[in-house]
Amino acid sequence: MLKESNSLHNLKSLLKFGLICITVSTLFPVIYANAQIPNALTLVDSMHLSIAVSGSDSTGGSDVWGWTGPDLTEYAFMGYVNGTAVIRTTPVLEIVDTIPGPKLNDFYYHRDYEVYRNYLYIVHENRGTNEGMSVVDLSFLPDSVHLVGVFNTNNSGQTRSHNIFIDTTKGFAYLEGNFSNQVHVHDLSDPENPVYLNSFGTAGSSIHDGWADNDTVYLAEGSSGNWSVWDLSNKLSPSMIVRVSPPAAGYVHNIWLSPDRQYCATTEETGFKTVKIWDISNFANITLVGEYLGSSNLAHDVRWMDDIIVISHYEAGVTVIDVTDPTSPVEVAQYDTYPLSDAVAFHATWGVFPYTKNNTVYASDLEGFFWVLQLEYDFTCPIVVTGDINGDELLNASDIIATVDFVFKSGPAPQPCQAAADSNCDGVVTAADVIYMVNHVFKSGAPPCDVCSLIPDQWLCP
Repeated sequence: MLKESNSLHNLKSLLKFGLICITVSTLFPVIYANAQIPNALTLVDSMHLSIAVSGSDSTGGSDVWGWTGPDLTEYAFMGYVNGTAVIRTTPVLEIVDTIPGPKLNDFYYHRDYEVYRNYLYIVHENRGTNEGMSVVDLSFLPDSVHLVGVFNTNNSGQTRSHNIFIDTTKGFAYLEGNFSNQVHVHDLSDPENPVYLNSFGTAGSSIHDGWADNDTVYLAEGSSGNWSVWDLSNKLSPSMIVRVSPPAAGYVHNIWLSPDRQYCATTEETGFKTVKIWDISNFANITLVGEYLGSSNLAHDVRWMDDIIVISHYEAGVTVIDVTDPTSPVEVAQYDTYPLSDAVAFHATWGVFPYTKNNTVYASDLEGFFWVLQLEYDFTCPIVVTGDINGDELLNASDIIATVDFVFKSGPAPQPCQAAADSNCDGVVTAADVIYMVNHVFKSGAPPCDVCSLIPDQWLCP
């Protein structure tokens, strides 16, 4: 152990700098945030909505989306035969309102959703009541929702669309052109009154779905067997950046990006075609790095969240894969919504939405069921002595100096993880932890906290 006089001498110069910067460290703390991986999906609740029956087939359920209200109440929006069910999922499961939708010309009642600010946008393939893009004001929940308008999908009277995807960064909606090679662009500067701007696409493609952010649009091109990336910074003159052809492609159905925008995942709605993970960090060299397929051998849609991908996987139900290493995806959780079968067939889970504030996942299926599932995490207390950031199994001045270096001078990270430096266990590493350790080492103050007393989502050490 260092002699106290030498330790104090070293600390004086370091702490002068550290204490001056304490306000800065409070505003901009070092936060440890290595993602945890769920190990199970369990049923919280479910309900059944109206369906249509033709012979031995039943349909009606389509996609699902979610929204967290200002009071943190969670809501889901699910398509079914009569339109869109607005479902409150907390504290109890109940239908708050129904938005009537068109019901003609499509036995599968395709409806798709996204939310921008406090508005829900709905597109349909059907004809009839409210055909077109519906705009719904959610600000009156929990009492009701208000349908504020219904709009054509382009400037030539088209009303049908299979999918909608919104660039929430820039405020533009992109509507699939009803199995054509066109995508229709709408300006959402006034969210209640979308303004059609332009349509774009490529001959020979059949756009099915997409994903958009910051004027970059990714398109799943359906039966063409490709997916593409577009620059939409000029809405009147879009330009294709790159087009990718998966090997032996099926129907390229869906595409979703990782939070860091360095990877994307695609599905091919074709039996025995894998969910594919692509490295897109360099558009000039896009590479296929990982693949996965669940037990039913037919995946529908993917949603990427943190270090997991949640998949609506038809008869396999909902599956979750760990993509901490995108080159080696691993299934870590599944909930079977259709125990009758596990075949390559268009039954069961259609849509999935994992972006809630309470770790629940919404799922919808063709047979009209709505599911609320809980992501569960397996937590094992890490082997780490809080405060011992240099890993020598001693608590002394060396740890204090190392903490100061880390917090104020971008020094080496604590070992085995940043949380080891959080001596007061408040979830951040700041000058307060330096002071805590000084009090403990030199003034017989309280020892660093017990890391194992923290709940899993506070202690995120591998």
